[in-house]
Amino acid sequence: MSSSRLLSRRVVLLAPPALAVAACAPRAATDPYANTPLLDWMDSRMEQRERAIAAAFLDRVNAERHSRGLVQVIGDRSLSRVSYDHAASVFRSGVFGRTTPEDRYPYERLPQTVKNRYLQIGGAQLYKVRKAVGLPSTYLAQLGVDGWMGAQNNRMFLLKPEFNRVGAGVVEGDGDAVVVLLFGQITTLNYSI
Repeated sequence: MSSSRLLSRRVVLLAPPALAVAACAPRAATDPYANTPLLDWMDSRMEQRERAIAAAFLDRVNAERHSRGLVQVIGDRSLSRVSYDHAASVFRSGVFGRTTPEDRYPYERLPQTVKNRYLQIGGAQLYKVRKAVGLPSTYLAQLGVDGWMGAQNNRMFLLKPEFNRVGAGVVEGDGDAVVVLLFGQITTLNYSI
């Protein structure tokens, strides 16, 4: 990651704590997401490896939802943009939380005209792992989603039946990675009679 993208960095706590074992994970020879192109729902500021991690997280969340008979969530560019902004803020500031240092939720960064598209937005999920370099994106996604599924509040948002959109923002640098997922619900109105 270029130094122009992120100004400074401090060590932050791992969440959930069980992720400290990530540095001991076996290294895979190939990562099935390694050549993930810039998909239409992704933030264009994400680099190749960050896109791979975002795609792996989306697939892992959808596998959890599918196993419970829930509709899969679709990647959403507006939510991804806000998720990336929050991931970058967490990475820069070292403040690991669902709100910004200014005590704002990630979705509050959306312009009102964009917010109006959603019936609800919420469930910001944050994941940080140290020494992520070389770990396959599938392994990072497995650790992150499994950790969220082990916490009741996080599991509630991942499995909320009404959610049908998700944004993913990933920032990786200095060997660490921060992932933010933000869920939302939009509906398409059926005007046919």
